[in-house]
Amino acid sequence: MTATNETDFLDQLLNPIRDYLTVEAAERIVSLRAGPEVQARLDEFAEKNAEDTITPDERAQHESIVNTATLVAIL
Repeated sequence: MTATNETDFLDQLLNPIRDYLTVEAAERIVSLRAGPEVQARLDEFAEKNAEDTITPDERAQHESIVNTATLVAIL
């Protein structure tokens, strides 16, 4: 899938959400940050990845967190 197709697909999925967000709700989403436990886990994954000691399960957990953060960023 090309970047343009991905963008079009995301627009189709997210535009209806945008239509229901109030300014206040959008501002709250923008201000979301990972809690201390999640951030500590992300830091641990980053360190293990840099040392090439991250396990497949840890890599999957990391990707899941990153994908969720990306979705929130897109919103």
